Parts: sequence; C-alpha cells; structure tokens
Amino acid sequence: MRAVVLLLASLSLLGCPPERRTGDDDDATDAFDDDDATAPCDLVAWWPDLDGDGYGDDGVEPNFDCVAGGATRPLDCDDTNPDIHPDGVEVCNEVDDDCDGAIDGADVADPPIWYPDEDGDGWGDVGSPMAVCDPPPNMVTNGDDCDDNDDAIVPGIEYCPWDRRGTSCADILALDHDEGDGVYRIDYDGPGPELPIVVYCDMTTDGGGWAAILNPEDMVARAPLGTERTAVALSGGGGAGCGVYPPIFADPQLGSYRLRGSTCGDHTGEWTFRWSNVFEAEDVRFTAVVQGFVDRSLELNGELITPTETTTVNGTCDHFNGSGTVVEPDVNQCTTQEHDQPPRLFPGALDGDDLEVVVRAGPACSPTCSYSAGFALHRLWVR
Repeated sequence: MRAVVLLLASLSLLGCPPERRTGDDDDATDAFDDDDATAPCDLVAWWPDLDGDGYGDDGVEPNFDCVAGGATRPLDCDDTNPDIHPDGVEVCNEVDDDCDGAIDGADVADPPIWYPDEDGDGWGDVGSPMAVCDPPPNMVTNGDDCDDNDDAIVPGIEYCPWDRRGTSCADILALDHDEGDGVYRIDYDGPGPELPIVVYCDMTTDGGGWAAILNPEDMVARAPLGTERTAVALSGGGGAGCGVYPPIFADPQLGSYRLRGSTCGDHTGEWTFRWSNVFEAEDVRFTAVVQGFVDRSLELNGELITPTETTTVNGTCDHFNGSGTVVEPDVNQCTTQEHDQPPRLFPGALDGDDLEVVVRAGPACSPTCSYSAGFALHRLWVR
C-alpha cells in the first residue's frame, strides 16, 4: 500500500500533460476529454528548413505541432542551398534550380543564343537561332555568316548583307560592325533589288567611315559603281598630234589609283568626273593638282576650290593639298608625280548629292613642248 502511495505522489510531482479535447486520455486519468479538458490547438505540419529558404526538406517525414518548428512548405530538393527551391530561377548550370525534376529545362532564364554553322567556318546563320543551354552539334554563338553554305565567305573577307552589315562604310561603323580598314561588301539600297558592291572602307582616318571612290592599288576594280568621265577642248587648234585626252584611271600613287586628264600644246581642256552618291554621303576628301600655263581651276559640286600652293616645275601647278610637295620635284609634269600631302577634307560638300569634279587646265605651251597640261586626282573618299 505504501508503494502505491509513493508512486502516486511521484506522478503528482512529475505532472501529466493537460487534458485536451482530442479524443485521447491526455492527462492519464482514465477519462477521455473529461471536465478539465481544454480546447485543442490546430496541429501544424512542418519540415526542417536548414537553408532558410522557406521550403522544407522533401526527403523527411513532417512534424506536427501547435507551432511550426520549420518550413510549412515541403518540396525543397536541396535543403543545403538557399537558391534551390520550387520558386528558384532555373539557369544553365547543370542543376535543378527550381525543383521541377528537370535540369536546365525549358524554363531556364536567359539561355545563350546559338546559330547553326553548316559550312563549319565558325560563323553562324542568323536566320535560325536556338536558345538552349546545351546546343546540338555544329552550333556557334554568333549569327554573322551571310552564306552558311560557303566556308570561304566570312566576315572580314566578304561582308554580309545590309541587314547585318550596312548600306555604306559610315553605316557599318555606326552599327559597330567594322573590323578596321579593308574590303567590305555593301548593299547600298538595303532590301532593294541592287546587288551588293565591294568597297574599300577607311575606318580610322578623320573619324572613319570613308568609302574609297578611287580605290587602293590592291583592289581589282579601280572605282566602284556609278562613275562617269568626260573631256572637252575649250580652246586650241590641231597639229603636232596634240589635243585634249579623256580622263583615265592611271597607275597608283602612294597606294591609290589616280584619275588623270591631260592635254598638250596650246590646248586648254575641261574634264568632268561624276559619281552617283549611292551611299548618301555628305563629306569628301581628296588629293589633287592642276597644271596649266594660264588656266588652272578645280570645282567641287559647283564651288570653286582655292589652291593651297602654287609651284613651277617646267610648268605652273596649283596644289589643293598643303605645300604641294612632290616625291620627284625636278621632273617636268607635276600631274604625274606622287604628291605626299594627305587628302584635304571638305565637310558637307556633298550633303547627299552626287559628286561632280570639274577641272580646267591649259595650255601647256604653244605651239608644242615636251610636257603637258592637265590634272591628277587621287585618294578620293566620301562619307
């Protein structure tokens, strides 16, 4: 009997859990939901949340308590990384960031863009992009190839059409598609019917974006599309085989082809050079010299240009660039020599109009002599 009393006393000291209205004998009094029972709490299911991202470890059984001791949402597929959970952002990293069961799946954010490279030249076809983390074979990360069936046509050798390159050298430069001075293929009418033309572009001088109208000596064509040349005799008679000769594309000087017109004896000539401004250029620059005993003039789109220097080399020469220095000043025809002055810049001289240069020169002498009158124009650029 004493042992029972001591046991009851011990239980009284330890205490039993309070009776709640749960349908169980919570206070071990052999009475279910007796008179001292309190209202039950709403049990909360919770899971451990070791990384603190608000989602519990989906790999363990939930706990049930009146107060949650962790996350009340499961489905965390990596409870050691707070960036990985059902609301995570899927990125290309070979990890299931949003716990949807797919690694680098279709919902990946900002995947890289890939382009097919069928000809294997390292440049892709912009018309068939694919946004995926892991591309199929023969894909590259640029879409700059304008002919994906020919590995010989790549940027830097043959430039791509207007939609990916430009309608002029200046347009290419503005679009940041340039790769320095060199040959570019330009589709000057954009989506129009005209085929692209090959043009040499100076992307560095005076801000860059210059198209060569008289090409460098390593170009096959001496002048691009749309040039016209004429010559007429303003004065002078026949005899001694002299006359006014049409302008020709002469051998290069200082790396550039020249446009040269000449006459001899007592003839005075007028030469006209026109270029159709397919690039809608505004600025022009060139090197020029005019030789004649009486008449020496040069007009640029109707404006008479004042020479910068006049020299005499067995004939009077007006130079339109700097001091008029020539490489070989002792020879008798300054129009045939290499003029080492840089091209003179005429900003806004075209303003989108066609280019027209009119030169008048002569006579060389009367009645005959061993040298001629005329002009030389080279290093001609527009922008």
